[in-house]
Amino acid sequence: LQTLKTRNKNLKIIILNNNGYCSIRSTQRNYFQGNYVASNVNSGLEIPNLKSLASSFGFKYFKIDNNNKHKFYELISNSQPSIIDIELIEDESLWPKVAAIQGKDGSMVSMPLEDMTPLLELEDLKKALGVNIPILESSIEARL
Repeated sequence: LQTLKTRNKNLKIIILNNNGYCSIRSTQRNYFQGNYVASNVNSGLEIPNLKSLASSFGFKYFKIDNNNKHKFYELISNSQPSIIDIELIEDESLWPKVAAIQGKDGSMVSMPLEDMTPLLELEDLKKALGVNIPILESSIEARL
């Protein structure tokens, strides 16, 4: 952080803060019955105090939430090195996303990148892919 600040006096570090690892929590919720491990403070993840961290390196610290989100452009326009902590919804559902589908035998099958959840109808997927991209067997099997 010190090197970044020294090289760029107008540096802005923007943190999209969902209090841990939203994507990992989503996986733990969807596939492991909400058995959360090291994905938020309540499950053993330590999250640093960003205001103290900013202060220790001489950065200005700003927290953005729903009450002051209109100030974002003002904050990134100032000439001071800053850490801007943007508060996100802790358990935001992220869509579309690449997902794993449980096969009939109980195994997990990772879907191809072009076939994200929520799954399209097979005909709609064919149209979206066009004639040059074949539909993979895993995409067909996930719909059976």
